Amino acid sequence: MQTNWNPSTARPILNGVPLAVPSQKTIDRTTSIYYMAVGSLAEITQSAMKDLLDKLSERRDLFRHAVKYRMKEAYSRSESLMDVFGRETKKIGQYQLWLDITDCMENELRQDVMRLYYTTDNILLKHNPTDHEIRSLTVVVLNLCIMLHDVSERYDEIMRSFGIGASYIKPSQEFLAPMYGMYASMREVADMLVKDRNEKYYKEGGAIYKALEIIALKVCDIDRIDRMANEGLKLNGVYFDGEGSKDNSFTPWTNTQVSFLIKGYNKMTDEELAKTFGRSVGAVRAKARQLKLKRGE
Repeated sequence: MQTNWNPSTARPILNGVPLAVPSQKTIDRTTSIYYMAVGSLAEITQSAMKDLLDKLSERRDLFRHAVKYRMKEAYSRSESLMDVFGRETKKIGQYQLWLDITDCMENELRQDVMRLYYTTDNILLKHNPTDHEIRSLTVVVLNLCIMLHDVSERYDEIMRSFGIGASYIKPSQEFLAPMYGMYASMREVADMLVKDRNEKYYKEGGAIYKALEIIALKVCDIDRIDRMANEGLKLNGVYFDGEGSKDNSFTPWTNTQVSFLIKGYNKMTDEELAKTFGRSVGAVRAKARQLKLKRGE
């Protein structure tokens, strides 16, 4: 189903990002936001696709020949897409943190994705109820693929206009190829399973568009991204404000804690770092010595 959706929803990503000359700090911030926002939307899309694959596999009358091939192809391409993010975050020792942040975002938006499904399903129940559950889920997955495609392109377009192009965002170019492939495969699946997807009733009252827009605005909202990042950091033993930190004295240092220690060593006191990690000042100093960190360098 074509939504005629030309979102400007990537624009909230720009809030709080310095847009003059792309300094290393700007590039790091932009890349982090890309990983979290686009990565979260990719994970949400893949989860919905897995639900569709599971439901289709229970229907031998539908899950055969071209439908089976294209559906498996779409899911395989979604895995390739997620592998790009995984590979890049593993290089900097932040894979677990990235997974936790995107999981937090997916949980945050779970009700909105369900609302998109029920909005679509209600339209089909009213106009064409045959196999409505599978067809509704197919439309949802296709629309999420379209959204992922549009947000990614819009993000790169805006970033390039400010001198922060795809070349600065390491996974961007590699990400686009499997994303386009996934979208193309899902479009073929939808053509076979939802033969009425271009009917006008899908645009009834703009309900589907509105449900999609809510997801896009939330996944690209910088305040929500920062909040999800904080939740992910807490799961990895880093408490920015020191509030609610638990005692990590007898637990191994996480990759996220080590990374934060290296980056924050020149900016924070040992006492502040100890509070951030839920560890003793002595433990912080010992880890700093082990890492050969020195202040003022």
